Amino acid sequence: QYPNMTTRPFFSIIIPTLNEEKFLPRLLQNLVDQTTTKFEVIHIDGKSEDKTREIAQSFAPRLPAFKQIIAQVRHVSHQRNLGAKAASGNYLIFLDADSQLPNYFLEGLSFQLHKNSIDIFTAWAFPDSERAGDKAITTLVNLGLEVADALDTPFALGGFIGCTPKVFQKINGFDETVNFGEDEAYIKSAVAKGFKFTVIREPRWIYSLRRFRKEGTLPSIQAFAIKQLSLLLNNKNITTKYAMGGHLFADDDPAKNLFRILDERFKQLTSHPKLQKFLSDLFDLQS
Repeated sequence: QYPNMTTRPFFSIIIPTLNEEKFLPRLLQNLVDQTTTKFEVIHIDGKSEDKTREIAQSFAPRLPAFKQIIAQVRHVSHQRNLGAKAASGNYLIFLDADSQLPNYFLEGLSFQLHKNSIDIFTAWAFPDSERAGDKAITTLVNLGLEVADALDTPFALGGFIGCTPKVFQKINGFDETVNFGEDEAYIKSAVAKGFKFTVIREPRWIYSLRRFRKEGTLPSIQAFAIKQLSLLLNNKNITTKYAMGGHLFADDDPAKNLFRILDERFKQLTSHPKLQKFLSDLFDLQS
């Protein structure tokens, strides 16, 4: 089936798209450049009106394994489910088309998964720019992942979620009736079934802030992140210095759900003094 592969892939990389001709090539090039070849790429396109499918196909000869599926329904959860059902890897990795991966990412992730028994996971992220405000956003998200997990209310960003096929099967995949916050619902369903959720700190993927830039909400999110970090860490080292589609975004502000979760989790810290010390130590590690 896959002429470039001689063994079962360790990872199945599942990428749903709709009109992503601008961003998908960057992610596919990241995958071409990985230091391991023990993976397959499954691209599920929602009948894009641009050149997304053709561009993706052009990368096929350079990838260890590539499969393209045309979805009849344009819905991120439906497309992810189609990709997972066609996967043959030991682990499923769900990526957004605008996510990025350092070239050592899959090899480093493989090391973590061989070392530890992990059912479902996400990872810390880098921002997609060097701006101080963008760094503050990803720092807040990284710490928020840890705090939420410590409080037994885990969540993950849809740009990067991984799990075993067993997890996917037991919870019947992503809930296709959920139109916003489907990533959080997926994690909650897995944990409710008794699966272990883990936040991996290294290696880190690269989180795209393009949705916030597109909607003009980035400055307010940057201000929110810097303020939250300053309050939570007593000004420690802090200075002020997936709606689908590359062509449009849903009416729901993607920042709304994410930062609602973060705000709720961090507020709970006030009644957990030990967690404040935990958070401060994590910030030192994250930095």
